[in-house]
Amino acid sequence: MLLAMRHDEHPPPDLLLRFLREETSREERREVIRHLLTGCPACVAVTREAWHLPDRKAVIREAAVEETSEVNAI
Repeated sequence: MLLAMRHDEHPPPDLLLRFLREETSREERREVIRHLLTGCPACVAVTREAWHLPDRKAVIREAAVEETSEVNAI
């Protein structure tokens, strides 16, 4: 499912949880990663809590590595 979220929209909580469990489609994953890369404090807090990460910079680095890997694979 392609979300095509606006930059100011948050992914739904169920999508964030599916993202964390690696249950999203490629398109959904890319949308979530793009949103996390904006540094959205609310969504970073949700994902940080689920991943038990110490800070949002770690979440953003992880998402950036995944996004870079996907772009390089194209």
